[in-house]
Amino acid sequence: MVNEWDMRTNAKSLGYTFRKFLQFSQKEMRAVVITILILTFIVAFNDQSESFELAAWMLNFAKWLIIVTIVFTSFVLGQRAASLYEGYIPEYQLWWYGLMFGLIISFVSRGYIWLLLPGGMMFHMSTVHRTGEFRYGQTSFLMSKISMFGPFTCLALGMLIKTPEVWFGISIINAEFVSDFFLFAIALAAYSLLPVPPLPGSKMFFESRLVYAFIAGAFIGYAVLIMFNIYSILLALVIGGITWFLFWAIWERGAWKF
Repeated sequence: MVNEWDMRTNAKSLGYTFRKFLQFSQKEMRAVVITILILTFIVAFNDQSESFELAAWMLNFAKWLIIVTIVFTSFVLGQRAASLYEGYIPEYQLWWYGLMFGLIISFVSRGYIWLLLPGGMMFHMSTVHRTGEFRYGQTSFLMSKISMFGPFTCLALGMLIKTPEVWFGISIINAEFVSDFFLFAIALAAYSLLPVPPLPGSKMFFESRLVYAFIAGAFIGYAVLIMFNIYSILLALVIGGITWFLFWAIWERGAWKF
């Protein structure tokens, strides 16, 4: 049983760890800035106007730059905080191939299709902070759990800003800004769940395919429901459960039969 002294000691240690390692290194800061700029260009490329006007396009770009900066920074910080809590030093690395492919798709589709493949987090074990922990080294379970905090942070952030409008008809700020903010947060969370390295979804997929099927099904189901103006987490969880069962029945049940 943890006593009060242990709790205070752990809290002080965790606070020191966060103060020292939560901020980005110079290398990571460059990677984050480049990622934000490219993602912003992808989502802002098509400003929905009938004719191109530089001033209007730049204003639209500035709006999306604010949205992408807030959402993506929260996405990365959510994973960093979870990583430090578990005793690992996180390092964000952008994925040039994914970002360039997203730009190509944006040009080809004239901005009507978003492909958000930013990059992933690398985890370096902190020898001091992991000392005495059960299963001392890196495990696929912990990497999967830490990676989940990126998409979940996006979902929580999107719901935080959208819920007052959906349930009470009150917009915290401009209604269009709220809708765009919510759309990007959900889109980034859904794309990050793709089981493609180095995206977070790959770590979750290789830890447990069934858990991945449930989480990915719920997230993608929620994204689809939004297209029909249905904002129901409960219904999304039901879709996740159906996805889990179908994956088990069609694939997992006979995957290990020889």
